[in-house]
Amino acid sequence: MSGNPRHVVHRNGEEVAALYDLPWHAQVCLHTEDAGLVNLLEAEGLLRPRRPPYLDAAPEGVHGAYRPTPQINFFFEPPIDRVADSLRGALEGSGYTLRDTAPTRS
Repeated sequence: MSGNPRHVVHRNGEEVAALYDLPWHAQVCLHTEDAGLVNLLEAEGLLRPRRPPYLDAAPEGVHGAYRPTPQINFFFEPPIDRVADSLRGALEGSGYTLRDTAPTRS
């Protein structure tokens, strides 16, 4: 993800997501690799569900499977502070913290 995050999401002391302002696209991006975070935000109604589980071919036949992608990006309408405020309650009530950062722009 280019640029610097304006907000970062932590869980158990580790950064698990970042919220970026993308002014050249007129969007805000939530970038994460934490499938649990995405499931939480979907359950809270803050994200639209991703594609449904799909069928996966295996040596013993075809079976239903779900493989979270290693990189997940969601896009929101700006401003970024409104997006951060809408996510904050669900995150902090579930063991995540949302912290502001001071971006350094070059």
